Amino acid sequence: LFTTRTGNPASAICAFSLADIDKVYTGSFKYQPDSNSYWKEKTTSLDPRPGQCSNDSMSLPEANLQFIADNPLMYETVQPLNGKPIFVLYQTELQHLELDRNLTEMVFYAAS
Repeated sequence: LFTTRTGNPASAICAFSLADIDKVYTGSFKYQPDSNSYWKEKTTSLDPRPGQCSNDSMSLPEANLQFIADNPLMYETVQPLNGKPIFVLYQTELQHLELDRNLTEMVFYAAS
């Protein structure tokens, strides 16, 4: 569920594939050499890879923590299924979303 925070109110409901999310999160990061530069792609060979779960985050190497602080954005974006929102509503900010799934369909309940 996405809502606008500036301008005219609007809301959108999107669905994403977990495989697509995993693909983006295992990809490259973004960095900007300076405030007047275009964003560029940055790869890493750090172990554990930034974004991976850790049993003890307090023991992560300083290089990993600094990399995450310097490069918080992923290079690619996760695209919604079918390349567009499932539902868009203009002039309303939806605040709540529930999903009911059975064997044949998914039902979304949304409220403002």
